[in-house]
Amino acid sequence: FIDMHVHGGNGYDFMDGGIEPIIEAAKLHLRHGSTSILPTTLACSTAVLTEFLLDLRKAKEICKNIIGAHLEGPYFSLEQSGAQNPRYIKCPEPSEYQEILKIGNGLIKRWSFAPELDGSEAFCKALVQHHIIPSIGHSNAVLEDVKKVYALGCNFITHLYSGMSTITRKGGFRHLGVVESAYYIDDMGVEIIADGKHLPPELLKLIIKLKGTENICLVTDAMR
Repeated sequence: FIDMHVHGGNGYDFMDGGIEPIIEAAKLHLRHGSTSILPTTLACSTAVLTEFLLDLRKAKEICKNIIGAHLEGPYFSLEQSGAQNPRYIKCPEPSEYQEILKIGNGLIKRWSFAPELDGSEAFCKALVQHHIIPSIGHSNAVLEDVKKVYALGCNFITHLYSGMSTITRKGGFRHLGVVESAYYIDDMGVEIIADGKHLPPELLKLIIKLKGTENICLVTDAMR
């Protein structure tokens, strides 16, 4: 099992600081069948994110089921922040993310962001240039926003239905949100938390019916 979205386990969070929490959480997931994982962040300060990447690089040498990092934020929609700390949510800042890309060179495999934010297109281009998977998450985007980053190479959506827009009505006209965009774009990949709690079984069946298993990635999004 390849878990592309996991925050911790065994009483540890990957962002607790130091390599021990990373190693102990990674070991737990390996024991339960996750042969490869992408330890995942939450929206935080640049300093904390930098420390996480430095710690993860060391831990990766010890735990072979760690294949890289998934950065979740901080470039998200405040309206769709969910469990993310609103204190750190903001628009992409080139000087900031370029420094993070430099520190995490070769380590960052995926980065979730909201495509409707100012500067998101330039950010998406930078991710693609660094061979990092851009993923839409915690977003209030409409179809046109999704189409713009899709054209730049973004064809994946973080935890479908969780923390994202659906159809909205403005002045009598309906606008497709991120959820509908996932279905509208045939080869848009989607991540789902298939525990029957985040999404009920009926909704999981609908996703499979509309997207097909080839476009679905199962994740745990597990916490400590």
